[in-house]
Amino acid sequence: MKIYRTLSKVLILLFSFPLFVCAQQTQSVTLSFGTVSKPTIQEANFGFNNSGCVYDLSSVTSPAPFTLQNSSGSVNPGSEFLEFIEFNPSTMGNYSGVIYLNYTQQSPCSGTTTLRIGVSGSYAAPGFINPKYAIVGVMYAPPGGTE
Repeated sequence: MKIYRTLSKVLILLFSFPLFVCAQQTQSVTLSFGTVSKPTIQEANFGFNNSGCVYDLSSVTSPAPFTLQNSSGSVNPGSEFLEFIEFNPSTMGNYSGVIYLNYTQQSPCSGTTTLRIGVSGSYAAPGFINPKYAIVGVMYAPPGGTE
């Protein structure tokens, strides 16, 4: 009798533990916008489908000038975790950071998923050419011989 009780507890733990591990997960992708001169949007596809419950977007942490665009706010079962990120800088320079998207599962499920998007990009004003060499000075010599 004691063996059956112990065995049932072990089986409950074995079945519960994998579900507990999957309840909190973090997925990462990296987006490189390169050098742009106008606002640019890229797709962040996390490469996995939601196979269980509905996930609701609970919070977004995003460094400027990167923003989340056109998010539905939730991911239904059978749908992909897919978001669109806009890079819209206003001053020239290099930008980088990390965007965090936190999702929580609707009832009867429970758990959270954090999606991490590493972003980087550079902004150059339209028509701007970064010179390779700087001209330090110009010397003028008039034509003709010297005396």
